[in-house]
Amino acid sequence: MIQCGVYVLKTDFFNMIKIPLTQYKQRKEDLMEWLKDFFDYEILEGKPIRIKINEVYGEYSPLPRKINTKELTQQKKKDYEEFIKWNLPKEFKPESKCHMAKLAIDRFGEEKYHHQSDKAVARRYVGPAMEKVGEKNEIYHWVNYYTYEILTAAEMETWKNILNHEHINEQEAANAFYLAAQGYDITKQKNAYKMAIEIMKKETGIIPIKVTEWRIKAGMVDYKS
Repeated sequence: MIQCGVYVLKTDFFNMIKIPLTQYKQRKEDLMEWLKDFFDYEILEGKPIRIKINEVYGEYSPLPRKINTKELTQQKKKDYEEFIKWNLPKEFKPESKCHMAKLAIDRFGEEKYHHQSDKAVARRYVGPAMEKVGEKNEIYHWVNYYTYEILTAAEMETWKNILNHEHINEQEAANAFYLAAQGYDITKQKNAYKMAIEIMKKETGIIPIKVTEWRIKAGMVDYKS
């Protein structure tokens, strides 16, 4: 199983995910574009060529035959942007790129493109689409990860008490979730934040996350058509 780290590209890496060397020689551009849906990677030139895996998004699926991955990538971008246009709210409400990516994967992304990672889809497709056709403000809310409903006053009081007990404040908890969602190491914050989340989930069934508000930009969608 591929994990974060550095691998020799043509031997170790290809062997582990069963990519034939002939595929790399004959369809290099298609293959390297295809890999971006499964890994955040960097190519380290040299002898031998190595690949640095920064993040693993999901289990690798073989490159389909007779497919132009650049054209396919453009189609994916178009499909996800269209989804965002019709699913971002008209008025500001709590939302996030990862949540919209999860909804899009459930709606069509998994069936049509075999996408599984909301983080990968958010980074490659949904995030850029939201920046293009949506807009956010600077109003933040603690919401329930499962429903995106704003925490009630009683739920917020419980959450704050748990954070205080674990010696982590609201901003540190919010930052820990954000950094983790972006793939950063949160070792220093991890233990306190993880314990607070586990206690909150056990006591209330809620996983609190802090998100801002988003809406579709004016004129992006003709709701009358």
